[in-house]
Amino acid sequence: MAGRTAFPKPGRRRFWRSLTLVTSIATLGFAVFAGWLGLFPSPPDHTPVAGPAPSAGAAANDATDPHRTAPRPGPGRAARSDDRSRRTAPATSPTSAAKPSTVTIARRGSGKLALAPGGTKPFGTGPLVRYSVEVEDSLPWTPAEVAKIVDGTLADPRSWAAAGRARFERVASEDADLRIIIASPALTDDLCEPLDTGGELSCRMGGHVAINAERWAFGADAFHGDVANYRHYVVNHEVGHSLGKGHAQCPAAGRQAPVMMQQTKGVDDCLPNAWPLPSEL
Repeated sequence: MAGRTAFPKPGRRRFWRSLTLVTSIATLGFAVFAGWLGLFPSPPDHTPVAGPAPSAGAAANDATDPHRTAPRPGPGRAARSDDRSRRTAPATSPTSAAKPSTVTIARRGSGKLALAPGGTKPFGTGPLVRYSVEVEDSLPWTPAEVAKIVDGTLADPRSWAAAGRARFERVASEDADLRIIIASPALTDDLCEPLDTGGELSCRMGGHVAINAERWAFGADAFHGDVANYRHYVVNHEVGHSLGKGHAQCPAAGRQAPVMMQQTKGVDDCLPNAWPLPSEL
């Protein structure tokens, strides 16, 4: 006996085609009508797009390693709805006897950078890195004040100048090998593109380091209010990327965190630390 075919006879085939066509037209008509009535939700205006996870190459494009997601609350803080952050910050100099003052950081500043005057003699041993210090001119610090902290950090025997990693010299030139910039959250985001710093983080991108003014003013939760030490950390961390250093993890509970750990986001079970560990030099 001949086997049965999987296809219907011609008459049936025409019938089912007609029925399918009528059903499709009816379904399409209902969808259009339902959409007009607002029965179905419309897509969001913006869907955050996650970018590639940071890799070993993050040393060249570091945002204290943010993923490309929608901006989120800062380290240990809830998101704020206003455009300014007003909190108590210490005096610029960690040795100053001045009382803490209230500092206001606008999310978006003037967008104009002021260059720290003068410079330093080269210090340390190793390849020469000529760096400049610039500050967005609407921020509450002068370029000279910030330069003093950056100079002191990089010249410290605990910093990268130790063990022949680099020789540093500050110059008053925008043509420096490395531009270290303190910028408002919005300008930091612009300088760090295509990385997403979310108005909260800092980065090293190409020939410049962009340090978020909120972090410079208030530090991060892992440092428990020690803003002076956090400033040493963020300078050493971002400059470390310019020297080819990638990110590190907490080696063990109770140990000092590597300076190349993303301590702005937390230190896990480690202790906060502003200086390169011997194993990082």
